[in-house]
Amino acid sequence: MPRTLPPHRRRCPWTVVCLFTTACVAPLPELPLDLGIEAATGIDADVHFATAGTPRGERADTAAAAADPARLELSTALRLAVPNDGTLRAALARVHVARADAAQARTLPNPVLTVVTRWGNGQPEIEASLAGSLLALLQRPQRARAADAALAAAAAEALGAALDVAAEVATAYADAQAADRLLAPLAQRAAGFARLGEIAASRQRLGEGANSDVAAFAARRVEAEIELEAARQHSRDARLRLAASLGEPAGAAAWVLDDWTPPTLPRLAAAHWQQAALTHRPELLAIAWRLAALGDERALARTARWLDAEVGIDAQRNPDLALGPSLSLPLPVFDRGRAGDDRAAAMIAALEHEHDATARRIVEQVRRAAQACAGHRDNLQRVRDQLLPLQQQRRQLAEAAFRLGHGDATTLLLAEQDLAAAEVQAIELERELSLAGITLRRAIGGAAAANAAAASPSPASPTAR
Repeated sequence: MPRTLPPHRRRCPWTVVCLFTTACVAPLPELPLDLGIEAATGIDADVHFATAGTPRGERADTAAAAADPARLELSTALRLAVPNDGTLRAALARVHVARADAAQARTLPNPVLTVVTRWGNGQPEIEASLAGSLLALLQRPQRARAADAALAAAAAEALGAALDVAAEVATAYADAQAADRLLAPLAQRAAGFARLGEIAASRQRLGEGANSDVAAFAARRVEAEIELEAARQHSRDARLRLAASLGEPAGAAAWVLDDWTPPTLPRLAAAHWQQAALTHRPELLAIAWRLAALGDERALARTARWLDAEVGIDAQRNPDLALGPSLSLPLPVFDRGRAGDDRAAAMIAALEHEHDATARRIVEQVRRAAQACAGHRDNLQRVRDQLLPLQQQRRQLAEAAFRLGHGDATTLLLAEQDLAAAEVQAIELERELSLAGITLRRAIGGAAAANAAAASPSPASPTAR
């Protein structure tokens, strides 16, 4: 006579259907090859995830690097540096980790097969059950949404890492440019003092000059040569930093760099740039996606007390076969999921505060960079249009008077010193303007965000909480 199933094994037939029914889940999102890195950084390169790193001191695209080893344009430097940066590669690896998590969240849990055999009087009793987690089945769509949001956050963080690399390379390039351009006026200054020293010595031999003039020009020539050598050392150091950012720390770094060009960012109100930054900055986008993921995780935490719930099929043979559905539910006596919900709520609050702090910091960065761009641009124009012509005229008049014996060496020294200082000031302002433009472009969110802001109408003043 077949054995009757105990009451706890008599379940409704719909539970059998639940075990084999899959919930509706969106397909796994396809990642673009460069995650928007090409548009944000303005490079033309293949930025992708690599399973293995390149050896230290080498870069992946040596063929492209060897196209013109004697000249290095900024676009080439960015194309070589961004795809080969170790920090960016690690960020891209984390993107693929998040994508694997998203794929795993869509996978149904494996069912558990349990077989029990009992021996006693008569034939052995055999019981078998096939069960699966009911909650994992019901939570599958929500887990997939949370994993997708985490994937989007990882992609935004990778984009931020790419923007950091691009800004670092552009800064190193601007430093090397400025250091190289400082060599010419400093060398000219040293040669000028040497020439003036010869004139002073000639006048002394004719009885028209003093020993103090010869000594003064000689001392200033030595000082200028010392300053020139320091500038050469700074230029070599800047080029080594640029070589390191390109992944060539042991390279010769003897390129010919581009001539300096002013930043191409248009003059816009600070509020315009702020709105663009608050819309496009990957750091804010990453936090927003992490908040979305935590919202789903908080909803999952509220049902964690049902985590051990199982639905399945039980079978028994003694000697006839008896088959029926089974449902196992935990009793929420001790753990009601309140701690998990509180934890998720605290994490959401922490991320909201982090979002506010990041937004305020971004607004500050944009305002300071925009103000610096405007100030350095105006000062550079004053130096070029007013100060340099005046100092050149003063230098010419002082030298002419000195040659004719109508002026003293002190006046000419001061004119020479002030002209050299004005030329150095112009180069330093060009460097500061370049760095401010790089900072502003990074603060906005990259080249694509800057182009979008320039093409959009002026918005109202944004506010950061």
